Amino acid sequence: MGQTIADDYQSFMLKYGDESNIAAMLRGSAREQEREVIVGLFGQEKISRLWKRWKGSDSGVWTDKLLDVVGSLEPLMASPDLLPPPLIMSRVDLAEAQTLFLGLIITASIRSLVPQLSPGRLSVLYRDNQDALQKEATFTERLWTLIGADPFANDHATTESDLDGIVEEVVSLWRMRNPDASGDTLTKETELRDMTRQIINQEAHPVRELLKKRLLDGLKQRIAQPIIPREKASGPNHISAGRALKPVARLKPSKGFPSDQPEADLLVTGIGDPAFRVHMRHILHILRMVQSWVESTWNDILVL
Repeated sequence: MGQTIADDYQSFMLKYGDESNIAAMLRGSAREQEREVIVGLFGQEKISRLWKRWKGSDSGVWTDKLLDVVGSLEPLMASPDLLPPPLIMSRVDLAEAQTLFLGLIITASIRSLVPQLSPGRLSVLYRDNQDALQKEATFTERLWTLIGADPFANDHATTESDLDGIVEEVVSLWRMRNPDASGDTLTKETELRDMTRQIINQEAHPVRELLKKRLLDGLKQRIAQPIIPREKASGPNHISAGRALKPVARLKPSKGFPSDQPEADLLVTGIGDPAFRVHMRHILHILRMVQSWVESTWNDILVL
C-alpha cells in the first residue's frame, strides 16, 4: 500500500509540478469558490457599494482601514458588520490578530512600569543570581499568560484572580530590583498596584493610547510595503510613524504566497521586549495572509 501511495504521489507531481504549483492551484480554486459564494449571497452591486462605504472617501489604502478595525475595541466576532463582504471569510483570522494586538498594548503598557533592563544592568544588579535573572527574562511571558492574550487558549478571559496576579508580578519585580529601597516602600508599592490596575481597566489610558498609535502606525507602514525578508534585512528595522511610499506588489499566480515568507521583525518604540516580537510577527503574518488573499480574490473591488 505504501508503494502505491508513493507511485500515485509521483504521478501527481509529474502532472502538476512542484508543491508551489500545487499550492497555487488549490488556492486559485478556493478563491473562485469563495467569490462565487459571496457574490451569490450579496450580489456584485451591493458588494461594491458596501466596500466603498466601509473604505470611506479618503484616498488611503484599504489596509489602513482594516488596521483601524483590528485596533478597535469592538470584538470582530461579536460585530460582523465591522467588515465588508470581501473580508467576511477572513473574520476569524482578523479576530485572532485583534486579540494579539490588544494583548500587546496592555502587556507593553504594564511593562513600562518596570522597563526591561540592559544586559549590563542585569549583570551588575544580580551578579550570578540565576533565579533572579530567570524571573527577569520570563516576566513579559508571565504577564502575557495572565492577561489571557493567547487566542488559542480555551478561555482567555482575564479573571479577577488573574488581575491580582498581574499586579503582584509588577510589585514583585520592583521589590527584587530594589531590595534596599529607602523611603516609604509601602507607598511606592501601592502606587504600582494602582497604576497597574488603571492600565488594565482604563481603555483610554494615556500609555495604552500612545502605544496603540505607535503600533498602528508601524503596522500600517509595514503592511503597505513589500515584504522585507528576515534573512535579507539590513540596517535597523525600526518603524516610525509615517505613510508608505508605494503599495505592496500584487500577487501573481506563479509566485509563492507572500505570507509564506519569513518577514523581518517590526520594532516599535515602547514595545521592544524580545517576547513582543514573536506576537508582532504573528500579527503581520495574519495581515499579509488576508491582504494577499483579498487582493487576489477581489482585485476589481479594491480599485473602487
